[in-house]
Amino acid sequence: MLTALKQRLRSYLFRHDAAILTYHSVLPQSLPFPVWHHLTAATFEKQIAYLSKHFRCVSMSTLLDDRARGEIPPYTVAVTFDDGYRNNFTQALPILRRYNVPATLFITNRFISNGQMLWPEWTICALAKSKVSELKFAGQTLALNNNEARAASYRAATHIFKNIPPEAIPAYMDELLAAGELTPAEIESSDLGQMFSALSWNEIRQMRDSGLFEFGSHTQNHWRLIQLNSLQARSEIIDSKALIERQIGPVAYFAYPHGNPDDYNATHRALAIEAGYRAVFTALTQTVTPGSDIFELPRIGIGVDMSHKEFIYAVQGGAATIRDTDWPTRIKMLFGN
Repeated sequence: MLTALKQRLRSYLFRHDAAILTYHSVLPQSLPFPVWHHLTAATFEKQIAYLSKHFRCVSMSTLLDDRARGEIPPYTVAVTFDDGYRNNFTQALPILRRYNVPATLFITNRFISNGQMLWPEWTICALAKSKVSELKFAGQTLALNNNEARAASYRAATHIFKNIPPEAIPAYMDELLAAGELTPAEIESSDLGQMFSALSWNEIRQMRDSGLFEFGSHTQNHWRLIQLNSLQARSEIIDSKALIERQIGPVAYFAYPHGNPDDYNATHRALAIEAGYRAVFTALTQTVTPGSDIFELPRIGIGVDMSHKEFIYAVQGGAATIRDTDWPTRIKMLFGN
């Protein structure tokens, strides 16, 4: 009873905050071991059905118009996807169409243009498909004797990849595949490899023409901007916009890869403004208010480790409560000093 009451109070106090949700991949079935940014279609549909029933689901342009007016209508939510997985077209789009929920897709250009998987998916496939019980990678021993061990090894490999120079990623991936006694062809032809394939530009145009999708840039290569020199950063932020616009028309939004405060800096913000983006998005876990910085908008990451109750908590204001000043301020507004 008390928990339900607190949840209703939180939902009421934060009802004029908007929640921008971040999804990545929507798979037809579960992976051999859980990976945070890959949800099943069943989980995704349950969440979208909940949103469509209890929230005002809007496009990003509508949400930004609300913010510009200085008033966000109650219980507003916007859905976004990062990267550009083909399953956004095959799995997510039919669900969004069923519930008439719009979304924004942030495109990683090279992922779309060359069809190659991103390094997280190469890593998943390598660890899932290898027949060895353990492998040596970047000076570490990664255990593969069961799915729990594979999940832990994936997290360890992710930490390695995020902290190496971007130009070293192909060599490290070759090392990982060799240690797992696998070839790129084996990975690409596997069922897992097929699930992780990229969208085509034609599929993106069909998503645009559905009337449900808007689009933004997620850089050229999905590299951590903080690791790049100024010319590389300019290409990732500015040139990516031009490339997408040649394919599908005007692009107004940009989302930082990884998106945490240690992944970008003021120089990257300035480049996004120079490029002419209307808004820039991060991975900071907060809700959006009329006073939110338009060039550092927060989003709520939705992952496979989130139960449905935790999902409801997050979208009903739970993300906003990490800001210590919000609760007392809003309670004063509700009840007076």
